[in-house]
Amino acid sequence: FRICSVSRLARRKGLNAIIRALALLEDIPVRYIAVGDGNERAALERLSEELGIRDRIEFLGAISEEVKYEVMAGCDVFVLPSLHEGFGLCYIEAMSVGLPVIAADSGGQLDFITEGINGLLVAAGDEIALAGAIKRLHDDPGLREAMGAQNSAKARLYHTSHLKELYLAQYSSAPAGGHDTPL
Repeated sequence: FRICSVSRLARRKGLNAIIRALALLEDIPVRYIAVGDGNERAALERLSEELGIRDRIEFLGAISEEVKYEVMAGCDVFVLPSLHEGFGLCYIEAMSVGLPVIAADSGGQLDFITEGINGLLVAAGDEIALAGAIKRLHDDPGLREAMGAQNSAKARLYHTSHLKELYLAQYSSAPAGGHDTPL
């Protein structure tokens, strides 16, 4: 069972909670692939050593876009419990390859992740809840598949060609010469 994240390895991304959750999941064979690099990498590697799970984690560092999508497509679940995300493009990227998502229950990702429909939401920093969400998706392949299908369809709504059409429609109906009311 493979989970992954794609992000800068920074404290606000909540990656330490993934490692701590992984240590709680001794009864299921979970492998975590961390894509990205950053100033927290050494601390995350140390934490995984201290918890005795370093052999269950791959730190891939910065990789090409093509390889990133190959890695995600080879995983079962995308996990990123960030303390804060403005939008979270990485979630849309994971959704586009049909992955269910586990994310924190606050931030921009709430605009497109619905609890129980296309992902699971947990409190940021709560490794027990995070471990429970990972276990739930591990134990329920039907739920994973349903969420993945939802995400494949939903991610298309965020594709640049679709967004371009929405912007053009919006701006083509705007009054000529600017604003209706003075700023």
